[in-house]
Amino acid sequence: MSRYTMSNLIRALDKEVRRSDLILEQFDENRIVLLLPEANAKAVQAVFKNVEQLVEAKIGSNFSVGIASFPNDAITFEDLLTYAENQINSVEKSGAEKNALENRP
Repeated sequence: MSRYTMSNLIRALDKEVRRSDLILEQFDENRIVLLLPEANAKAVQAVFKNVEQLVEAKIGSNFSVGIASFPNDAITFEDLLTYAENQINSVEKSGAEKNALENRP
């Protein structure tokens, strides 16, 4: 994804998330990380659906999602990212047309 596209997507995402949420760009990884403090599973589902529609409208592409919950899945930020990345990798390796969010309780 180009720098221009990533910046436009981040600006659009900023309008969709709560004031307490954080959007982090990891350009070298071609990744956007959303931190949703104190978000329950229902709130995460709602954000995901909004983001999914936004990405489709803005760049006409699908994307991969990995979810990690503090403290259930990991405690450190790095471990949370690793946990979410592992979900994405397992979905992509299986060739499934779904995302890791669908596998969450």
